[in-house]
Amino acid sequence: MRRVTGTLAAIALAPALGGCESNQARSARIDAQGHEQIAGGKVVELRALNPAVKVRRAVIVRGSGGGSAAAIELRAAGRAQADVPVQIDVRDAHGRSVYRNDTLGLQPSLQHLALIAPGRSVWWVDDQLLGAQAPASVKARVGAAHAVRRVPHVALSAVHFETDAAGTYLTGTVHNASHALQRDVPIFAVAQRGGRVVAAGRALVPKLPATPGPKPVHFRLLFVGSPRAAKVTLTVAPTAVS
Repeated sequence: MRRVTGTLAAIALAPALGGCESNQARSARIDAQGHEQIAGGKVVELRALNPAVKVRRAVIVRGSGGGSAAAIELRAAGRAQADVPVQIDVRDAHGRSVYRNDTLGLQPSLQHLALIAPGRSVWWVDDQLLGAQAPASVKARVGAAHAVRRVPHVALSAVHFETDAAGTYLTGTVHNASHALQRDVPIFAVAQRGGRVVAAGRALVPKLPATPGPKPVHFRLLFVGSPRAAKVTLTVAPTAVS
């Protein structure tokens, strides 16, 4: 498969198998973590909203194994921005709030988009809706961030599906041409069929040396929902260089 460059790429992939949801054990673990973390946790407040970033879509994806994810489509104007806060409020069918990602101590990529370039749509995914019961809808707010002049060049290549005992997952090679070590680089994936979001997922690359590195760096991304015969959009959000 051709190399996919930039912070956003759209590719059409059709895995042979349809069973791509997170497994039930993973869903149960996330749910248990949620109950522990939500109880008595401190929250992070948005100090100001970001007028330059528009929320285009905010959707909930549910998998057959009980897992769920929130997928938020964003579009920025003006200059590239770094460390963009994204806060979500997940609600059930009765409008009751069942999950918010404002708890202090969550993984940074579950509360921020590390980088967003202007003039294009990107996706941010929270695949760990901790403790959320029967999520039906989600609202998103974007906080103020700081503009950056230089955007690191990170690319994906050989993106394809593989299957093992855990199920079907998306994988590929990550290339860092920014001449600086990148850490905890998130890769967000959204699958659409007929314009409808049918699956979403997130991967995290702990350490990404500058290319050429000592050995190739691969990512492994599990979906909530099934990306079968769907168009998969990948968003890579490396640490910005100011």
